[in-house]
Amino acid sequence: MKIYADGCSWTEGAELPEDKKTQLRYASLVADSLDAQVVNMSGGGASNYRIMRQWMKYHNQKWDMAIIQLSIPSRTEFYLPDKGYQRIQMRPMKFGNRIKSPLLPKRVEEHSEKMRQYWDLHYRYIYTEQMGKNIERTAFYACKNTCIALGIPHVMLTINPDSDLPFDLNLARMNLPVFTGHHPTEKGHRIIADKILELL
Repeated sequence: MKIYADGCSWTEGAELPEDKKTQLRYASLVADSLDAQVVNMSGGGASNYRIMRQWMKYHNQKWDMAIIQLSIPSRTEFYLPDKGYQRIQMRPMKFGNRIKSPLLPKRVEEHSEKMRQYWDLHYRYIYTEQMGKNIERTAFYACKNTCIALGIPHVMLTINPDSDLPFDLNLARMNLPVFTGHHPTEKGHRIIADKILELL
């Protein structure tokens, strides 16, 4: 049995002990319970667009199950010919009609002034909550309907507490034990895995 897993830092296992992370994250715990192999494609800071793009790339590899966890709607990515896909995100703080952030992401700081200007332009003047919701809805149904069309059993998760989409689990509403960086502890991953197994 082969399981596809994707998501952001929650699925990647951020803050778990580095030497045990691969074994302790929830997709691995589900795979262990099912005597299955898991291919975990998640990454910290992943956007819903990136998670959808990955699934569209790998969905046809004869998966027996998919665990897809969508992320925070405001995250996005862009493509640079010489560097590949780049992720940017923010911690949203609203000031009137503008959205600002107290923290400029390191990935943007490492690039040129033009890249910083892009980040600032995107989050101050282009991104809106409705845009984030629309991308989330597109990613949700693209991933879910592909699974349905291919007959792949699947579980759809999110960490967006405000989502109104019919996810199987909203991890942000589960009151999980978390580390200081707000990622699930080992116990939190076990709880998520057990909930997923209950849904199967």
